[in-house]
Amino acid sequence: MIGAGFLGSEIAATARGLGLDVTLVDIKPTCCSGKSAPKWGSWWRDCTVTTG
Repeated sequence: MIGAGFLGSEIAATARGLGLDVTLVDIKPTCCSGKSAPKWGSWWRDCTVTTG
């Protein structure tokens, strides 16, 4: 998945839930960093990594 914004992250999470392997790639340092605070993006990244 290219793009770790809100939609990209949600699509990647859904794909993982369906048992697919997912690699999320973005140019920005944290997920959703274009619309949210970096601390929230770091939390979201950690949350999705730990849940698969």
